[in-house]
Amino acid sequence: MNVGNVNVFVGIQLLLLAFWWLIGQRKSKGTKVELEQLQERFNNLHAKLKQTRLESKNLARENQKK
Repeated sequence: MNVGNVNVFVGIQLLLLAFWWLIGQRKSKGTKVELEQLQERFNNLHAKLKQTRLESKNLARENQKK
């Protein structure tokens, strides 16, 4: 992984942490429906992060082969 990939990875992790914190804040204030919507959004973002990691690893492998 090069420095750019690491920066992207760290940035995405921080975004996920922020969303998780927001979900925690909403638990005490929001309704159950709002919480479920936020959790669904978080899960979707997490799935996208996993896909991005996989694509990044594949690109890194391809670049190493060249």
